Amino acid sequence: LLDDAIAKGARVTYPAGEEPGRWIHWKATVIESLGPKAKLSTERLEGPGCELYRSEEPDREAARLLGLMPANNLSVLGTPERAMQGKLEDLPAGRIAFNEPILVGTAGAGGVPIGAESPRSICGPQNMLRPKLISQGEDEGRRIAWFPYTDDKAYALMDAIEAIYGTQAGKRLKAALKLWINPTKRRLLKGDD
Repeated sequence: LLDDAIAKGARVTYPAGEEPGRWIHWKATVIESLGPKAKLSTERLEGPGCELYRSEEPDREAARLLGLMPANNLSVLGTPERAMQGKLEDLPAGRIAFNEPILVGTAGAGGVPIGAESPRSICGPQNMLRPKLISQGEDEGRRIAWFPYTDDKAYALMDAIEAIYGTQAGKRLKAALKLWINPTKRRLLKGDD
């Protein structure tokens, strides 16, 4: 089947990438809506575990990214307007959920069950892009990422993201302090384990 697919021009991605036996790290994507009078209409930030896109038209940005790499889960946080919600529901994803903190996979939508969305999730090629779309609402500005690493490394990476990309100075300092006083986390981030 793979040979036939490749002969027809398909690109096959192996879970371990170029180095079999090692974990590959699938990024989560967060699309955050900007206000209508935002100074920057589009912005992209990339961290070790997620990519953050900010856009005045988050539905169009989500459609563009989903066109590049399909996804089976799309979580929308916040309270989009009725017209925006209709556009989001039309996006090509296996399951679209509004304000659900935990999704139990997409078996009901014909996708592959992937477990709860937490740092302990099993990630794989079936969900290379796991977008979160943050619309106007209380959750605007939150940044979320998942990692197929051990729990220790996942939490170390989340602290690193908060320390570098956090929007609140207090939380940035707290995350940086966690990394500074914990040699195990620093070792995991350097890739020694």
